[in-house]
Amino acid sequence: MSDGTEYQSSGVASASFPAYFDRSSSTRLLCIVGLMFSWLCAITCIVVGSLAKGGSWTIELYGEPAKDLIVLAQNIIITICNESLGYIHSVSLRWALLREGRLEFNSNLRLLNKSCSLGPNAWYSNLLMSCGIIVTYGSSSLTFLSYDTIHYPAATCDVYELLGNSLIVLGSSLAVQSCIATWTIWYWHDWPTWSSNVMDVAAACLCHEHHLLSYGPGRSIRGVGDSPGTVRPKFPSHRQPSAFSCHKQIRCVLYALWAAVFLCCIWFAVLASCAGHGQWTSGLLRDPSYWSLFPDLDLPSAFILLIDCDSCEYHPAYKADRFTARDFAWLIVLLCTLQSLVTFTLHVAELLVNCCRDEHKWRLASRPKGGRRTSNALVALLTSYQALTLFCLKPFAHWIYSLSFFVDIINGVSFFAPQILYLIATIILLAGFATFLALRRYHGAQPVAFGHLQTLVDLIDVWPERDDRLCWGDKGTLQVQEDDAAQEDGHVVRRAGTDWKPLPPIDFDKMYL
Repeated sequence: MSDGTEYQSSGVASASFPAYFDRSSSTRLLCIVGLMFSWLCAITCIVVGSLAKGGSWTIELYGEPAKDLIVLAQNIIITICNESLGYIHSVSLRWALLREGRLEFNSNLRLLNKSCSLGPNAWYSNLLMSCGIIVTYGSSSLTFLSYDTIHYPAATCDVYELLGNSLIVLGSSLAVQSCIATWTIWYWHDWPTWSSNVMDVAAACLCHEHHLLSYGPGRSIRGVGDSPGTVRPKFPSHRQPSAFSCHKQIRCVLYALWAAVFLCCIWFAVLASCAGHGQWTSGLLRDPSYWSLFPDLDLPSAFILLIDCDSCEYHPAYKADRFTARDFAWLIVLLCTLQSLVTFTLHVAELLVNCCRDEHKWRLASRPKGGRRTSNALVALLTSYQALTLFCLKPFAHWIYSLSFFVDIINGVSFFAPQILYLIATIILLAGFATFLALRRYHGAQPVAFGHLQTLVDLIDVWPERDDRLCWGDKGTLQVQEDDAAQEDGHVVRRAGTDWKPLPPIDFDKMYL
């Protein structure tokens, strides 16, 4: 490996070959622990649900907020399981795409990109994973059914029945995802690295036995938005293009997020219109100001969608097992269909967040001390405000959705206006955050990559060793030959590049190749 000290050369500079990339065994261990934890949660839910289905299991809580906080805790656990299983699934997709010659970016939409050669990432596996994510959150919202004091005067308002069917469905959905992740992990010996760090992935691609990526000289100042194959000196830019202009899929993601906001507004308008015209009746189920920041807001109290439940008759000793399988199936399909919109928006936002996370890791190289690679996925999550924000929004958004409806065995399902508005506000917050990330233009001369692997391979001409930092900056003058079509004979340009020690900053008044 070059020591990075000889910068004066004739012709276009060549790059050193990566001597090291982290295989991230710590991330592999975390994924295995997450997979085992997911299997444990799945088996526990199925066993407890089966026992609850055979008898009457009740739980006494101090008011309904306690029950909702339990649902929030369930959503957090489900998010941890889904993220662990999803990470395994996404790493498998990355290397499957590389083997097929279709890997361009480090981050990909794992549920919307299929592999043609690997079963765990085929379209049917992606479909099962998508349904599993939706159903886990949807069934979590139906874990408890409350006694209603109006229809069941013998019960108290803080006694809840544990719905066994919901726990069985929740556990089965987690088991399906765990099965696919377990199937996926059998191919881990074909994965060069488990790291999510774009530097490790780019180095692993260069070291791949089939050499699917190679260094392209003369592009030391050109980012992912520049024309591919162009080798001409240029002046550095003070501001770099945004992810929206550089990444076609990110544009689709941003459109999809704002379309989801529009669809949620239509959902609210339809419910409000039906309630206003008396199509559905308002029931005395739960105060619509429950969990409301504005209890005095004059909004429709509830929207009721009746369940055809002929077998459910009034009885003071109401049991959850009188909630028939047909009623439960109808209800879970309805609620999961609506919840799929929330799941879809959160999933597509992952691409934008991960691309901006990859860009942040790359841009650390232009800081005075450079950047150090972090290969552990958990550390990468906790140190990235983009990824951490999305991780926190996932259980919160699904929890807000669970607050927007109430299930009663006699009247059916009631939707509450304030909570639906809060759900819309949450999705608007997500779309606004994504818009900020997509339209943000970074300052400085360092070209943007947004996780585009070929661009990074072209920009990094000296790869750091295990404990070295990656620094990017000015690497001195470069004499362009007379037969080079890019410039006239004898024109002196400079070149940018990387090293393991700090480099001088880029001179905006000079041309770089």
